[in-house]
Amino acid sequence: MQAVIKEGLRIHPPITGLLTKLVNPGGETIKGRYIPGGTGIGHCVWAIQRHPVFGTDVDVFRPERWIEATDAQRNAMERTMELVFGTGRWGCLGKTIVMVELDKIFVEVRLVPPSKDPFSTVTSHFT
Repeated sequence: MQAVIKEGLRIHPPITGLLTKLVNPGGETIKGRYIPGGTGIGHCVWAIQRHPVFGTDVDVFRPERWIEATDAQRNAMERTMELVFGTGRWGCLGKTIVMVELDKIFVEVRLVPPSKDPFSTVTSHFT
């Protein structure tokens, strides 16, 4: 179930646009390149989730990649996947709650018998 949740967040991140920040007034050197202060920089979460760390079939929903990966590969994949929540002081404060709720909803959905109409109790209140 964890592999499906992680792959779902990877293939369909909750934010698909650019996440932008302003460089500190004094400027920053990022990977050997100087960026002047006040410059807007950003990253595209959707594109990052297609990084080669996930393999060659990055556009395919394949939860098995999380199970087949070595510990080192899985750690790199998890660090990259978690960027959907942002990072550092700009990271999503609700990340832990989101992950718990995702675990919870899928367990609850699996507990509903397939033959039972999940809306039968809801509609009976309105009749």
